[in-house]
Amino acid sequence: MQVYHSVSPTLNRATDAVGDPTPVRPSRSYSIPLGDVTRETGIANGDFADASNWSFTGAGWSIGSGKATHSAGSAGTITQACTLTSGATYRVSYSLTMTDGSLRARFTGGTERDGTLRSASGTWSERITAAAGNNTLVLSAHATLAGSVDNVSIYRETATCLPLGTNYVWLEPQNADGTPGPVAGPFSLTIR
Repeated sequence: MQVYHSVSPTLNRATDAVGDPTPVRPSRSYSIPLGDVTRETGIANGDFADASNWSFTGAGWSIGSGKATHSAGSAGTITQACTLTSGATYRVSYSLTMTDGSLRARFTGGTERDGTLRSASGTWSERITAAAGNNTLVLSAHATLAGSVDNVSIYRETATCLPLGTNYVWLEPQNADGTPGPVAGPFSLTIR
């Protein structure tokens, strides 16, 4: 079985092959790693099962029912200490459900590094490069934010990470001498 990967929905067998073909047998399950499988989130309790590991500044934030919720009326932040390496790029992802206002992820401690200002509901992913002294993830709510955050994660980006956004995968059966069969795909993946 040959696996192919691309950020384009058009397969190019010459450039999109992922490693060598994997020998397979009928009626068995297989796991074929794609991208960096060693990463672990740098955030504890990103699913907001409770308030542990999170701190608040300003008014308006509360944690309950598996999410952090901000009520409009006052700017405020929810923060968590984390280990960040100066010059390293991190992928920050979170789900935001809101009716008004805006929210921004940023790194603080040392030179502040801002993520993108978000003013719509969605599952957001972004890349933030840490500066010297950065040691905290901050989710900063504008005073008008009325909404909830969930599923927060931070991963250090590596050379083998798949690109953020939509990626495509194809599967191609091959016989023992490498003769290809019909290609299945593309299957789309959203990388956050």
